[in-house]
Amino acid sequence: MLIQLRQRLNPSERLAWLPLVCIVALVIVIRIPYLSGNGFGGDLNIFQGWVGIIRTSGLFHFYEAVQERSYPPISTLLLATSSGDITSIKLPSVMAEVLIVIAAYWWLRREKKLRWLIPVLLALHPGLIITTAWWGQNEALFTLAIVLVLVALNRDRPLIAWVLFGVALATKQQSIVIAPLIVVLSFRRYGWRRTIAGGLLALMVVIGLFLPFALTTGFRTAFSPYLVLLDGASSISNNAYNLWYAIARFSGIAADTPDRNLFLGALSYNKTALLLLGGYTLLLTTMMWKRFDQRREFVWASALYMGSFMLQTQIHERYLYPATILALLAIKQERRMGL
Repeated sequence: MLIQLRQRLNPSERLAWLPLVCIVALVIVIRIPYLSGNGFGGDLNIFQGWVGIIRTSGLFHFYEAVQERSYPPISTLLLATSSGDITSIKLPSVMAEVLIVIAAYWWLRREKKLRWLIPVLLALHPGLIITTAWWGQNEALFTLAIVLVLVALNRDRPLIAWVLFGVALATKQQSIVIAPLIVVLSFRRYGWRRTIAGGLLALMVVIGLFLPFALTTGFRTAFSPYLVLLDGASSISNNAYNLWYAIARFSGIAADTPDRNLFLGALSYNKTALLLLGGYTLLLTTMMWKRFDQRREFVWASALYMGSFMLQTQIHERYLYPATILALLAIKQERRMGL
């Protein structure tokens, strides 16, 4: 197979992939020094505790035994493969970041300048390095799936996009942000039959991955990562420089004020945020509905994630991660995104 692939590629095409090798090497070399460090001890200690729970209670009893709000099955399964040390916990996310760079290069392969410029920016971006290699967070895992979902939609592969969306949902809760995009574009471009078929495929992926946990501890316990979404003591902003951080700063209240407190009349901070986000998402959804034939998947997806970051309460700074990557990739579809 490799020989056939080499025969299909002429020398100039082979040479075009040489920068990718250098960029991937750059990604890895920059991140290696951070892999063994306990960049943010609180979260990494929690992850190590989760590995311990898996070992003592058993993998499929994890959601029954864990005390903190946890992640869906793919993230849990990856933790189960970890040896428990910090490097092994961080490694899947760093590898996912490498795959994001590779996917970006492939996506931009016909763009003479962007095909190396954007992957290099992804390789060097301090926010990405901090989130994965230093902090050990798993934003890269679900973001990789989201990137592939958008590429599949752009390539008119809706069923593949839905399957990948199921993978994303089974990796981390924030994947749900692009649900309006995949529903609207799938329905408008490919009709209701393929949309329903795709939705069922995504559902099968999610249920299939949750099923061993559900059969062991019950469906309500197994699906707790999605059923228990809100913490009553959550702050209006968890270090995110967004709308609620600005409101807290200029109104003289603490950013860790519980978002269940009243903000406007009978509306709490949390409910006000949901109303704002709902209005923003409705506007974007209307735009996608009307302009479904335009190939702007990355533009709309980055806008959805940016709106989620800016308008919701309980937001951490790392939740900007997917918007950052999608906005860079969106430059191919809208040059003004690079301004």
